[in-house]
Amino acid sequence: MPARPTRIENAIARGDNGTAAAAWAQLPEPARRASAEFGEALRKRAAADAAIATIAQDAVAALGAAG
Repeated sequence: MPARPTRIENAIARGDNGTAAAAWAQLPEPARRASAEFGEALRKRAAADAAIATIAQDAVAALGAAG
C-alpha cells in the first residue's frame, strides 16, 4: 500500500488535487476511514480547483468573443 500514499503526496505536490482525490478514493477502506476528514477536504479542494478552471476558461472565452 505505500505506493498509494506516495501517489497522493506526489499529486498534491504537483497541485493536481483531482488526481490526489482519486488516489485517496482507491485506498483500502480502513485507511479511508482513518483519513476521512483529509479525504473530504481533498475532495472539496479538487472540486474548487475544477470550478476555478471552468470560470477561468469561460472568462477567457468571453474575452475572446468580445474582442
